[in-house]
Amino acid sequence: MLLPAAALAADVPEAQKSSFHAFYRATFPDDHAAQPVFTASGAHVDAMPRRGLRTLCRMTRIRFSYDKEWSVVPQRTEFVWLQKGVCRPSASAATLLNRMPDTELISVLEQHPKVLTRARLLMAGNSACAGARSFNFGLASIGVGTSGKESEEMVELGYASDHRTAVKIWIRRSGAEYDAWNVACPATK
Repeated sequence: MLLPAAALAADVPEAQKSSFHAFYRATFPDDHAAQPVFTASGAHVDAMPRRGLRTLCRMTRIRFSYDKEWSVVPQRTEFVWLQKGVCRPSASAATLLNRMPDTELISVLEQHPKVLTRARLLMAGNSACAGARSFNFGLASIGVGTSGKESEEMVELGYASDHRTAVKIWIRRSGAEYDAWNVACPATK
């Protein structure tokens, strides 16, 4: 989920913020619209959301670390969500863990609420998930993975709950629909 643009670490020294802006202008000279969000260990900048196919919106987050000087963290984070009209940052954005075609992403994003509802039956039969099956979950990530060593690769949906629990649901396409195939509830700290 996207975080509000408010600073996460209000105690970041002004000199560190100023040095970030100078570093950013030198590193990305064509992008002057950067609105960084500072954290205890660095900062991040969200690119302007862009339109994918039909109602699909995408946005890239660039992370920066600070250890006496600024550097770009090589791995970027991409967020995806559905929105009609102009793409604007959304609280319902999910982290895209693996590249996928727009057509696949649109189908997954449109159907994930139904998939979650159907997956609650699988959760009831999984002792690690049974207690969490009635929680309110929001889509947190979309990727590709396996649910075990010998399993085939499937679309993997990650959900976070309002009780600080998580569930992974592997889904399989059946015609135009997706079916929940397996679930796992990793232990939370």
